[in-house]
Amino acid sequence: INLLKSPFVLEPIFEYVKQTQNLNKSYTFNEWINGHIKVDAEKESNIIEVTYQDESKDFILNVLHKISKKYKDYSISNLNQNLDRQI
Repeated sequence: INLLKSPFVLEPIFEYVKQTQNLNKSYTFNEWINGHIKVDAEKESNIIEVTYQDESKDFILNVLHKISKKYKDYSISNLNQNLDRQI
């Protein structure tokens, strides 16, 4: 779960949010993660639940879509790397 909340995975979404919301340049990734995103894993499952908080429903849906795509891309990339190691 920590990797899924890391800048390695979510930095592009953070930059999108900063630009779209015209946030202060001093606003940090950690402030954003701690203030807006919650990631939980279902016990004994591969399912994760991501919650995003903002005032605009449309913006929330847009950010969650971007996070979902990023997680899928990361999972596929990670799977491909594991397959390459096995070959």
